[in-house]
Amino acid sequence: MVNFKTDNGDSFQYPSSLQDITLKKYIEFIDFVESTKPKILLDIDTANEKIYDAIQIKDNKGLESAKNELNQLIDNIDDVVKYQQLHPYYARVVSFFSGLDVTYILGQDGGTGMRVDHLTWLYTHTLNIFHDLPEVEYSNVMEVDGELWYLPERFMTDSTVIEFAEAAQFQANLAKVEGGQWKALAKVMCVIVRKKDEQYSDKLLKREEIFLNWNLYDCWKVAFFLRKRIETLQLSSAIYTNILNLRQLKQELTD
Repeated sequence: MVNFKTDNGDSFQYPSSLQDITLKKYIEFIDFVESTKPKILLDIDTANEKIYDAIQIKDNKGLESAKNELNQLIDNIDDVVKYQQLHPYYARVVSFFSGLDVTYILGQDGGTGMRVDHLTWLYTHTLNIFHDLPEVEYSNVMEVDGELWYLPERFMTDSTVIEFAEAAQFQANLAKVEGGQWKALAKVMCVIVRKKDEQYSDKLLKREEIFLNWNLYDCWKVAFFLRKRIETLQLSSAIYTNILNLRQLKQELTD
């Protein structure tokens, strides 16, 4: 965490990396804050996704069209849009991670409020935390809070009844994650993250709260492992699909 001070000298802490945010906190952010994102930002997200898709398939015509769409959306962000839509949303994001009241940030409590450049920087910093995913070591062994946890060397082969049950639980919860039900990620981890030589059983599903309290960096290591082990699943892309490809937006809004 990083310590900051407001313009009037009040201190608050703010996350500096994925290690400062638990999976549970991230899920709450998705459910209660990001769900209030203004339409203009959602439209910009969509335009960025089109740019990404066009780059992936080398569609130059589609890329040019998507860039024009993005530029037009950004050009339409005037001071009224910023005041009525963007700044209140930025304040909700910063409030969620800092503990400062939205009314305090926006100056609606009789105070002066946070400076626009400081508010925008904190919002952009939050996006950077989720966007700039760090390189992690590919390993099936993880140490979290002094405990060793193991990821499977081979994935569920459903060659036995218990392995079939294991595979079914994994697939069902993975489908929920890909559908945007982020809490199901903890259920996925219940199935694949275990102590040494531990076999699958239904009791593993009771560990959900443990994994909800893991920080996002450790969860990202699990997602990275999954992506490497089962490339067709692309779990890490599903987890972070709502926060990827925003670099151009962040630059434009910071300028």
